[in-house]
This record gives sequence, C-alpha cells and structure tokens, in this order.
Amino acid sequence: ILAVDRDGDKIRIARAAGADNPGIRFELRDILEWDPPAGWADAVLMLDVLHYWRREDQRRMLIAARKALKPDGRLVLRETFRDPAGTWRISAAFERWAAFIGHNKTVQGFHYLSLDEHREDLAAAGFPHADITGCGGRGADRILVARP
Repeated sequence: ILAVDRDGDKIRIARAAGADNPGIRFELRDILEWDPPAGWADAVLMLDVLHYWRREDQRRMLIAARKALKPDGRLVLRETFRDPAGTWRISAAFERWAAFIGHNKTVQGFHYLSLDEHREDLAAAGFPHADITGCGGRGADRILVARP
C-alpha cells in the first residue's frame, strides 16, 4: 500500500502510526504534480481530495489515477457532492473550519462539484462506470466507485 499526501505533518503522523506494518509506505507528494507509474495499482482511493482543487486540476488527478490503475482496477472517491438541497454546505462548513484551524491545508480554496459534474469528469478520464456505493459521512458526502 502506498499512501501519499502533501501535508508533511499528516505523513509524519501516518508513518508513526504505521511503523509496525512494513507493507504500507507513506510518501510526501503533491498528487497534482505526481506522475504515478502506469498500470501498477489495483485500486486508487481519493478520500476528501478533489474539492481542494479547481475543476481542471481535479480532471488532471482523475486522469493520473486512471493511468496508475491496472485495466480492471477501481477508483474509490469519497467526496462532498454539491446538491440542490444544499446539504453539501454542512461538509463545506466543516472543511472551512478544519482549514481555519490548520488541520487541513488548501491552496486553491474549495471547489465542490455536483454528482453529474463528477460523472462527466470521470467519463472523460476513462471511467465510464461510476456508482454511489454509500454514504461517506455527514451531509452530502458520498462514496463513489468508478471503473474503466
């Protein structure tokens, strides 16, 4: 298992927590700039990642995730989907608070997309199949599994 994050504090904590498991590596990387090896991963998990980036950068990350996956691999997203009822604002408020206190870091602000926008971007990145598999937490957080 390879886990990457651009926050050095989170990588330091993860390394300490996973020190007893040599099968897990934690690397400090900016996934927006990372060019992963092609076809090496069975699954890519992007948990609460995309909304920290503008849509064009979200698309770049999805393309990189598709490249990293084996032909039968899966991309698992946990994201807050902008919804007409406005329940996404609950998660957005928590994210703003976490950024304010320094727990999460953002360079581009927050950019929440609708489920339809995510599906459009996933299809363009090579994931024509994307299904919601469950609730990902509070508000409009959902887990989406995409496959080629």
